[in-house]
Amino acid sequence: MNWRLQTFLNGLYDDLAYRAEFLIQIIGSAFIPVCMQLILWRAMQQPELISYTLISLLFTQIRGGDLDFTIQEMIRTGSLSQMLLRPVSVLEFIYLRGSASRFLIAGIASFIGLFFLPAQNLLCAMLLALCGNLIHYQVSALCSIAAFYWEEAYSLLMVKNMCVSFLSGDMLPLSLLTTTLWQFLPFYLYVYEPVLIAQGKLSALQILTDFALAGAWILGLSFLIHICWRQGLKRYQSIGG
Repeated sequence: MNWRLQTFLNGLYDDLAYRAEFLIQIIGSAFIPVCMQLILWRAMQQPELISYTLISLLFTQIRGGDLDFTIQEMIRTGSLSQMLLRPVSVLEFIYLRGSASRFLIAGIASFIGLFFLPAQNLLCAMLLALCGNLIHYQVSALCSIAAFYWEEAYSLLMVKNMCVSFLSGDMLPLSLLTTTLWQFLPFYLYVYEPVLIAQGKLSALQILTDFALAGAWILGLSFLIHICWRQGLKRYQSIGG
């Protein structure tokens, strides 16, 4: 009786995983692009959009790259086993190795920005963007841990990246949205708030609040990642490692 129940549960899990992946792909390929198009048409009436877009270029490239896909692929293929043998934290090692180029870009962007932005504003904005870089990696790592439970977590990561580009202010100013729910997520600290700081549109109190929120998100995500990573390793089978 036990093996029949186990077989049924395994089949149910595989079916739900397939349906979830299909739903995620639909959301990522249809719903999000449509929302972007609607907001874009509305944004064409905003004269400050060009200024925002140009300044946002200084911060969009600082955000982390494909490190989440690196972690997901290591878990899926079993190559994570080699990393676990090293006397370093796997997630910290991947972050430092992958973010070196981002730090270089931050330096270049800061140098370019000094020609048309106040140095003090630019420095605060760049520091917040670098905090956003770390938060972005933490969110990515947390999503990648899903690969311990779901072999094909690629679709989840794709949709996550699309949502981040949308909710970070990468494409359009978040002030164009008709809702303020984005303030309950850390993504606006990546690009939108740094741009406002660079433009001198935020008070000193708001800037301090942004850094305090960034610190709180970093600590909270670090704790959550520590728990989820340990639990995920208990399920890791090192297939192909």
